[in-house]
Amino acid sequence: HIGLAHMSGIVRQDSPAAALTEPDRVLIGATDRVENIRQLRVLKAAGFDGFISMEPFNTAVQADPNRAAALTQSLSFVRSNLENSPL
Repeated sequence: HIGLAHMSGIVRQDSPAAALTEPDRVLIGATDRVENIRQLRVLKAAGFDGFISMEPFNTAVQADPNRAAALTQSLSFVRSNLENSPL
């Protein structure tokens, strides 16, 4: 049983997945290479109705003076794609 899912995007293209680390985790957008939208759709289709937390550990995201607007934009992107995309 899953009660909490964590999401964050990864946009770095210069490293294989095995070499990525926590600081590579950013907000989710169109260039996300770890397919958060697909993963969230699969969870939802399986009956998941728990909480989802956004966890962008990249210090540039955390220090962004406009991070509230960036987070709002990312969440809007996620919401729109979840509502408008099939599995």
